[in-house]
Amino acid sequence: MSTLIACCCCSLLAAEPPKITVSKETTYITKPLTEDGLPDYRRAWLERLRKRKVPASENGAVDYWQTVGLAMVDEKYRQAFCDELGMPTPPEGGVLETVSGDKTTRAIAIWYLQQTGVDVDEESFAQYEAAHPNAALAAQLWPDDLETFVATNRSFAAHQVPPLVEWKTRNTAKLDRIVAAMEQPNWYAPPPSLCVAVDEDPTMMGLGTMDQRSVANCLAMRAQIALGQGDLTLAVRDLVAIHRLSNIQPPDLYLDLVLFNAARILSAAPVELQLVSRSDATDRQLSQLQQLHALDVPPSRLPGVLRAGERLYGLNYSLALLQRHEEVLQTLGYFCDDPAAVQRTRDLLELPLDANRFLRGVNRDFEKQIAIAEKSNVRQRLAEIESMNKDLSDELVATTPLQELSLQQRADALLELLWLIQGSSFDTMIQGEARHATHDQLMHLAMALGRYRLANGEYPESLEAVVPRYAARIPVDAYGNESFGYRKTDNGFLLYSYGLNGVDDRGSHNDMNILSGYTAAAYSDQVRELLGDDLPGPGLLEGYVPVSADDVAIRVPLIEVPLPGDGE
Repeated sequence: MSTLIACCCCSLLAAEPPKITVSKETTYITKPLTEDGLPDYRRAWLERLRKRKVPASENGAVDYWQTVGLAMVDEKYRQAFCDELGMPTPPEGGVLETVSGDKTTRAIAIWYLQQTGVDVDEESFAQYEAAHPNAALAAQLWPDDLETFVATNRSFAAHQVPPLVEWKTRNTAKLDRIVAAMEQPNWYAPPPSLCVAVDEDPTMMGLGTMDQRSVANCLAMRAQIALGQGDLTLAVRDLVAIHRLSNIQPPDLYLDLVLFNAARILSAAPVELQLVSRSDATDRQLSQLQQLHALDVPPSRLPGVLRAGERLYGLNYSLALLQRHEEVLQTLGYFCDDPAAVQRTRDLLELPLDANRFLRGVNRDFEKQIAIAEKSNVRQRLAEIESMNKDLSDELVATTPLQELSLQQRADALLELLWLIQGSSFDTMIQGEARHATHDQLMHLAMALGRYRLANGEYPESLEAVVPRYAARIPVDAYGNESFGYRKTDNGFLLYSYGLNGVDDRGSHNDMNILSGYTAAAYSDQVRELLGDDLPGPGLLEGYVPVSADDVAIRVPLIEVPLPGDGE
């Protein structure tokens, strides 16, 4: 009997996987094809995006990239990207200098050391830097790192941080050009890696996120400086540009953009919330900012993304996985921190399997994800994902080595492993989109509260007081909660959603260490003072946030990074 089993096993191990069938059910697209007769997902994606292509003279992306430069674009894609946009290569010396770049970082480090009594200048700083390696990053100069500081929650006078004002002066024309580019009606800029005729990276991991947060931070910093100089008009213009930058990309690229767009908009939020409490702001300015934030939760972008770019990316990745490309195998560890799951996937790929069955399963999973994403209730979406994950986990536990010797069983096991390795990103995107939509609603209502204060001299006692003059209604949030938490405080207000758990956690969030709207670990003395009656007790703030708390909150006034010259 054992001899018979061994013979059957050897026969199965020797079986060749069937040839990949190009069809709607397996490969999703049937043209264009590569030289080996398989779908060319990169070219299909680019052809879809090219439907939005406009002449260079009418393309806001050309002015944008000419000003920003191509430092964030892989060198092997740069020329093809320029050719696709019909623009010359940006001059290396004439592009925007980011506020967190080496030149400004170094200048701030030297300046701050001088403020603290250290005898240092440009020439001697190199020696000081060698003795104190973190000086260049200014890590020891503020309670948190410089990247956080340059997106800080405050404005400041010119004499308080001269290097930043000098940065603004050097880059004014370039920032103006970026703002003007955002005001143009047309925008065409496909991911650079799609623009090359042949890419040796089969994973499309080089696609990039087109992450423009550094540009958003530059605009936010200039807006902060403008507030310090009393130029609210310039500040508002830069804030509007940040929102346009965040929404300029096509809505059907890939899942990462959902979160990266939100991250860029969040760089504007601290400046906007400062305007809410400023006495020199106007109702027109707050109304203009209010219109940038949706009162009602917009339709999810996820179904469109899953039908378009994300699906092409996913099928391309799956096909490259079946072809055992080493570059693809190396990415498994990037997606998953479970070495056993990664190794099991590698082991499966060493054996023959039913490739067409696997690809049909990938397409079915995309259809399931689309159906889940189309549900309006976020709690229901997340519950169905959790159920899907549990079912797959149970199936994997029940799968024995003997079952894996079947071509069909191996295909199913590979599909399950791939979902467990990559599926968590779908959950993250759903939660991220819901959180961003709710934060947008909070910002809309915060502007309404600011407009109420301008008209009445103080914030209202209840949120309902802003309806209907300053806000059309109190909306239902992205989690289905029909009301928001609001409290007028001695120095401002606390406004929050009850989050996914639907419980009033008084504006606290455990995972983010937020206590009643403030980050509990930041500048503890200042937070204690700002919290007032919300302070839970003596001692450190950490540890007071309820374990289950998940409220989405904003609070005015903001925590401010301490600077030299405060109080002068």
